[in-house]
Amino acid sequence: MNDDIKKAEGTVKEFTGKVTGDEELEAKGKIEKKTVEVKENIEDKVEDVKQKVAGEVNDVMDKTDESK
Repeated sequence: MNDDIKKAEGTVKEFTGKVTGDEELEAKGKIEKKTVEVKENIEDKVEDVKQKVAGEVNDVMDKTDESK
């Protein structure tokens, strides 16, 4: 399921829980939203690491080519 949809569902559950006094539903909504945020942050960090590694590999390859 799309992260934006999942986050919206969490917001709706949280709001509905607040309005109806259903603390469990409110908590589930908060958890769904946080889960999506954590997933997005992890994906961003993984992409950052990939780019750094690719840059380092390119630097090593450039140095190897220069020494030939």
